[in-house]
Amino acid sequence: MPRKDPFTVICLLSTRSMAMSVIDKAQHSRKRKLISQGLGDAALRTAEPKIQARIDVFLKQLAEVDYAAGQAFKAPASARSWGPKKNMSDACNFLTFDVFSDLLLGKSFGMLTSTLNRFIIRGVASSSKRAGIFLQMPWLTNLYADLILFPDTAVWRSQFFQTVVDISTERLAIKEGRQDIFQLIQDARDPETGAGMSMNELVSECTLLIVAGSDTSSTTLAAAFFYLAKNPHAHQRLADEICKTFRSLDDIQGGAELNGCAYLRASIDEALRLSPPVGGAPWREAQRGGANVDGHRVPAGYDAGVGTYAMHHSPQYYPRPFDYCPERWLGEGSWTPESVQKAKSAFHPFSLGPRGCPGKSLAYLEISLALERTLFLYDFRFANPDDANASEYVLTDHFTSAKDGPQLVFKKRVDA
Repeated sequence: MPRKDPFTVICLLSTRSMAMSVIDKAQHSRKRKLISQGLGDAALRTAEPKIQARIDVFLKQLAEVDYAAGQAFKAPASARSWGPKKNMSDACNFLTFDVFSDLLLGKSFGMLTSTLNRFIIRGVASSSKRAGIFLQMPWLTNLYADLILFPDTAVWRSQFFQTVVDISTERLAIKEGRQDIFQLIQDARDPETGAGMSMNELVSECTLLIVAGSDTSSTTLAAAFFYLAKNPHAHQRLADEICKTFRSLDDIQGGAELNGCAYLRASIDEALRLSPPVGGAPWREAQRGGANVDGHRVPAGYDAGVGTYAMHHSPQYYPRPFDYCPERWLGEGSWTPESVQKAKSAFHPFSLGPRGCPGKSLAYLEISLALERTLFLYDFRFANPDDANASEYVLTDHFTSAKDGPQLVFKKRVDA
């Protein structure tokens, strides 16, 4: 079967051609150039205040119940007491979807404070599962398996896309005074032709970026919370680094001080290594004449790839591959500069090359700010101490990864 057929089914949210799904290299290159212009340094400067605002809501809710979901909870007697149990996969989903919708559409979905748009998460999860199956077995699409396996997915997908269209229409009605990523991508021009994106393209690409950015960032953030709760030494060292670097919560901003928090970046990268949001193989098709991959001949038209999860757990590159060791990225203790370089050579949670994630810097900024501000303000632990016995943060590989937990409780730090 031609390769374009299985990749047609992974258009999760729209039948329109998008950068993720388009096969033609020239079309992909054009789309990629325009999107990248909207995700550069200017985008980070524009994005940070909105990211910080959503994180502030996230921080407040970590010590409170989710009243929007109808939970009931008797408030603790003291602000220093442990708060209610939080499912961090939900909390991180709400945060990242609110952030990326605000950045890309100029209006947040409001998931942190309302249940109205939380159906989007279920729809994205179902669409991801559907895509993962049909990507491996595209012939199922000819059997109308959608109707049997995923009867609700089309409805959720349609509702989500309509929500995006409605918000985008509101956004497009604002002609001036908006400096956001939506505007940056809308203003982007191909350096060779001078052409930009059509409105249909713009809405489709922003929809894709919301899903891709939110889903993967929330998985990384939830995984980091799990591994820090499971590893008290790493948890304490990161908290110490943050509290020594910043005097107040308001001081925690993007820039040299944040970038200088080496243990923070190592903690995030180690979570990405152990529980990559996209753990399967990023397939690549051998072009005319075929290809040689590690001594193996791949005929033209055939796909080759290696699973990210498998690569990230290879003892050839990562001694003690299932241990959470941020120090492996810093060359400390038994870890050497040579072992650091070897680890980096096999590390590709954002993929590589022209198909690599264009929003990598934005994702790191959001995850870094969320972790730094949380650890500055709160201590946290597993709600059930037995959860610390789990060997890893378990993900189910669909197209992206399905997740649940960890279940944590939070308490404000004495010195915060």
